[in-house]
Amino acid sequence: EEMLSKTNLDITYKDDLEISASKFKSTLRKEINFYRIEKRFIRKDGVIVWGDLSVSVIYDKYGNVENFVGMIVDITDKKIAEEKLNNYSIELELINNELIESKEFIEANLIQKSLLIDELEKAKSQLEKAILEKDKFFSIIAHDLKNPLGSFRQLTKLMSDSYQDFSDEERVDILEVLKNNSDNLYSLLENLLDWARSQRGTLPFNPVEFVIFVIVKNTIEVLNLLASHKNIELINNVPKGILVTADPNLLMVVFRNLISNAIKFTNNDGTIEIGMLTNEEQFKFKISNHYYTFYVKDNGIGMNENIINDIFRIDKNITTLGTNNEKGTGLGLILCKEFVEKHKGNLWLESEVQKGTTFYFSIPK
Repeated sequence: EEMLSKTNLDITYKDDLEISASKFKSTLRKEINFYRIEKRFIRKDGVIVWGDLSVSVIYDKYGNVENFVGMIVDITDKKIAEEKLNNYSIELELINNELIESKEFIEANLIQKSLLIDELEKAKSQLEKAILEKDKFFSIIAHDLKNPLGSFRQLTKLMSDSYQDFSDEERVDILEVLKNNSDNLYSLLENLLDWARSQRGTLPFNPVEFVIFVIVKNTIEVLNLLASHKNIELINNVPKGILVTADPNLLMVVFRNLISNAIKFTNNDGTIEIGMLTNEEQFKFKISNHYYTFYVKDNGIGMNENIINDIFRIDKNITTLGTNNEKGTGLGLILCKEFVEKHKGNLWLESEVQKGTTFYFSIPK
């Protein structure tokens, strides 16, 4: 009796009213004679339950809708289970996404850690190599200092103890050896000081605009006396009007070392040319026109391939003697390379035994 006092829509949950009404109207219009839907019903105590509703239409003998037969199966437990399963599925998907993100994060970290380990290994290898090179280098420097100092000491002792026993000609010869040793020592110490300051980062780098011809001219004037002992002509073919922006003190060291090195390995009566490549000549070396390229060219004894390959290595002692048995410091060319690279330039050479050597260096305009 209580149920008969209610309509179907009275006990239907508000969110399912539309679908219930729609299906019911379709049967009245004879569009369908059966339907089945899942919908929610309101119990007497207000609790919502899910039902699986099946409805069939009964027609009279005239084909008019006479009645309906409906059957409701309670599927509340099934719906609760489905909802739990759906929530569980959502949670699983979230957990899966988090795991994927965690996996990607871990993989990225592992890759980053692997790259870092590789970098550290490279840095360690480079550091060990640098330490080994420096150890060899200091051993070479100690050797280069010890020999001329030992010779200097022996000759001065000999002169002090037996001065009267030597002829004037012998004294001149001894003084010449002493002078060469002192020049070599001074050059070595001067280069060593510049190199040490460069390694510590305390060597000033002050680029200014200046005429490069003047630097070359001044350097030639300083070295002319050394060249005159071997009757070597120093030729300045650097164009007079070229302005460069660079550190004049560092470039003076570069020219000084390259020219004095050329003097050592050039025969008596030889020539040394200092000049600048033209744009066309630079093109042959594949050098951009945004650079100036200078050279120091001699017609001396030249170098073989083994010496060329090791000449800029700090851990190698190049012991080739000059044409008058002059000995190099072993550090000058390394300094030249460092100072040119400090200008973001490049230093290289071409040489042929008994035909001479040309050192080139380029710096940005």
